[in-house]
Amino acid sequence: MNTNLLNPGATLGVIGDNLNGCQILKEAKSLGLKVGVLTTLSESKIKQYADFIVVGSFNDRSVLKDFAEHCDVVTYATDSIDFASLKYMAQFTKIPQGTDLLEIVQDRALEHAFFDQLNVNSAPYMTVVGIDDLYQASDSIGYPAVLKPILKTGIQQQEFKIGTKNEIDLTKPLFGHGTFILESDINYLHKFSVIATRDQNGKLVQFPALKYHDAENGTKVVINSEFTDMKDALAEMKRITNKVAKNINYVGTFELSFGFDKNETLYVCGIRPTTTSFGFIFNLGMNINQYREHLRALSNLPLPEVQKYTDVILKSFIPEQLPAILKTRASEPDWQLNFEHQCILIPTDTVIKTEASFNQYNL
Repeated sequence: MNTNLLNPGATLGVIGDNLNGCQILKEAKSLGLKVGVLTTLSESKIKQYADFIVVGSFNDRSVLKDFAEHCDVVTYATDSIDFASLKYMAQFTKIPQGTDLLEIVQDRALEHAFFDQLNVNSAPYMTVVGIDDLYQASDSIGYPAVLKPILKTGIQQQEFKIGTKNEIDLTKPLFGHGTFILESDINYLHKFSVIATRDQNGKLVQFPALKYHDAENGTKVVINSEFTDMKDALAEMKRITNKVAKNINYVGTFELSFGFDKNETLYVCGIRPTTTSFGFIFNLGMNINQYREHLRALSNLPLPEVQKYTDVILKSFIPEQLPAILKTRASEPDWQLNFEHQCILIPTDTVIKTEASFNQYNL
């Protein structure tokens, strides 16, 4: 019996009006699928690619039901939709990603508790309800620390960095708007992202670990390379990703972010239960990208093992850099410019040399 959920001609519903959603949509169209989009934006750029679009609140049950009933399968490309809304939609359509992982990651305390349960190291944290709790938590965690709303989907999303005890009273206006979590503000010397896809039988396929950092102008540099000087660290991140995958009820692509402090201590920084912006780098130099792997998992199709053909750097750019970007079109024929994602994908055999060329072009 054919157990595929998504064959050509079937309808995939995509929740989320963002670049990830757009990429999933384009990939789905190339596979012969019809695609609908649920968005909160009346003037959405993504509608030019969709077969149909439904505009409305992610909390409006009539909107959710209408969208779900027009789709064979629904996937979410954002983690900002309330898991309760997805549970409601699941009465009318299939949502292979499920809601369990989303419910965990939308609550910062639950996310930390999940890591604790797996005996995986994350930043020290404490739950905070009022100013007295904050004083006690600060004494325990130390400085600097960051006060964050416990729910990632709440109306109040203001964060407050606390550098000294004298700054604690400045947070008083935040209280009365929900519960918070205080996290140690760790200065990570190295940051990594591991993107993986889990199928409906629990098989996991991991993409190569990505190293990333912020440039001085606020742009991002993401690197897909071998990192031969960090083999032990890469092996540990791979082990943790496998461990997380074995303990989640989730189908599709997800991301784990990691950080290393000055003492080379590894921390898990978070989970994102969908395709990610950093993963766009796999559109070059790989046998398959994260979006197609995600759709194969949703379709209950076997996941191919990933193969890398070359090292790649993703360099984002800002509008002010456009004149410099245009100059590279003539001098760097291998650089692939993508104005939709505002980035360049660069195949390279010398990462250090390629990064140095960014200064040459004022990037």
